[in-house]
Amino acid sequence: MGLAPSTVSASIPSPPVFGRPELQKVADFYENAPLEANWAGRNYREKLAHYLRLMIPAECSVLEIGCGSGELLAQLPNRNVTGIDLSAHQLARARQRLPYGSFHVQAAEELALDATFDYIVISDTLNLAVDVQAIFRALQKVSHPGTRLILNFHSNLWRPLFVAASSLRIKAKQPFTNWLTVADTRNLLRLSDWALIKTEHRILSPVTLLGLGWVLNRCLAPLLPWLCLSNFVVARPSNRIPSESATSVSIVIPTRNEEGHIEDALRRLPRMGSSTEVIFVEGHSRDGTWAEIQRVIPLYPHFRCLAIQQTGIDRKSTRLNSSH
Repeated sequence: MGLAPSTVSASIPSPPVFGRPELQKVADFYENAPLEANWAGRNYREKLAHYLRLMIPAECSVLEIGCGSGELLAQLPNRNVTGIDLSAHQLARARQRLPYGSFHVQAAEELALDATFDYIVISDTLNLAVDVQAIFRALQKVSHPGTRLILNFHSNLWRPLFVAASSLRIKAKQPFTNWLTVADTRNLLRLSDWALIKTEHRILSPVTLLGLGWVLNRCLAPLLPWLCLSNFVVARPSNRIPSESATSVSIVIPTRNEEGHIEDALRRLPRMGSSTEVIFVEGHSRDGTWAEIQRVIPLYPHFRCLAIQQTGIDRKSTRLNSSH
């Protein structure tokens, strides 16, 4: 099911997800980033598009999370395409590239699209996310039983090479990123009710190298998967019924001389399960930590907050005071 093209808005929609400052930093970065990739970036995206074309039938609908200026979507034969991104500047270029597509300024953590898609692609943007699990859960709302989620992200082994390539301006600079492993991603998918279908490792050479890149990627990459640049993960919606409404979560936050971080801890904390309990345990601070805990708790009524202050220094007193 497709979406009619819509006007690109100029800011991240409200209400904000937790971590909005981090999302805004990413949005600001890409508002000022080039709209066209350099030669290395173009080479790399051509290779990604090749693998995606092998997995995605041309007649299927496609949603790309973090589509940027639409460079990857433009290399797919699919006409029913939708993209979301934090940057209105990048999406304006995407609309020029793909006038038949639909593009929206949105944070994936609070995805709000009135459609379902056959394929959802997150290509090299997963590590920019503030809350990966929230994204995976949000994608359930735009999925049907036959939907396939395709992720690709860089191998940690290549991290030093990326730092060097960015310094030499071979690779475009990016905001600070996480470096998720395949195991991390597999666990987050499982927790978000996605079932893993397969994992593949591709691309030994992201550039052509006068034809040598083709040999490396076609012949050697299957033999040396642990050396490959890109991890591809494919998943489908799980048949398991989400049980989040029946669960609650308790979070214990030990504090000592943390006056300046108490409110920030609650501000950035997502709601989890049917209710979220936050237990502050203050231990002999020499600053105003205890007073700050008392001040901040009433400001966040959507959490069930408890404050415990240790009165002794031995293990027994800690257990006694934590039981209240």
